[in-house]
Amino acid sequence: MPIDINGNILSSTSITGSTFSNSIVTDGLIMYIDAADKDSYIGSGTSLTDLSPSVNNLTTFNSPTFSSTNGGIFTLNGSNQYIYKSSVNTPPTTTLSMEVMARFNDTGVAAGGRYLMSMGRDIGTNGGLALLAYGYAGASSNRLIFELGSGFGNVSSGIVVSTGTWYHICATCDGTYTKLHLNGVLTGRSSQSTGAVASTPGISIGSYLSAATPPAASSAWHNGDIGFVRIYNRALNNAEVLSNYYGQKSRFGL
Repeated sequence: MPIDINGNILSSTSITGSTFSNSIVTDGLIMYIDAADKDSYIGSGTSLTDLSPSVNNLTTFNSPTFSSTNGGIFTLNGSNQYIYKSSVNTPPTTTLSMEVMARFNDTGVAAGGRYLMSMGRDIGTNGGLALLAYGYAGASSNRLIFELGSGFGNVSSGIVVSTGTWYHICATCDGTYTKLHLNGVLTGRSSQSTGAVASTPGISIGSYLSAATPPAASSAWHNGDIGFVRIYNRALNNAEVLSNYYGQKSRFGL
């Protein structure tokens, strides 16, 4: 029987009621940016302040569009816009969670594939990147996927993204399995294998990251919207993912 993060048994009432109201998990949180939170983004400029204790502040590049829609979102143009930090403070390696609220302007297929976000450096050995990507025909049949290291722990959402639709996406790695959740529901699981985030990692919301130190954000640009992003240094469990989803889903009409 499923339970919530406080050990309470979940029912349809508790899930849709107050159990998950505005409940965001903070244990292990190392980065949290939210376009709707004035403490994270004031509505203008290029600086985003991390709401976690790790001070992983980010910078926008090439002028992503900010809008007050859905409380506050960034739109990336699929050509050269991204949100970036060259070196992650207190980075995770093999146990982590990557969480994002995203909407897509295309499926990524015509572009040959796009990165929703990436953390690490593409060093080749064991990959070095934790990444969420979509629209790649060969490895994923165009579906939304998560990988920890290139080809390691590859787990598919089972869907090709629909345009104009908000998705709450959360990928987790616990040392044994990589998992991918959509809108609070576990949609895929894979053996984690030997992948790991490379040393001195960067993070990019909206692009691929190179092997350099610091890594360069280049190519595979996300085409669509970002509401918030959270990174944890541990794997959220299923109830915690669901808690985070219900904490903010109404803002995005979910």
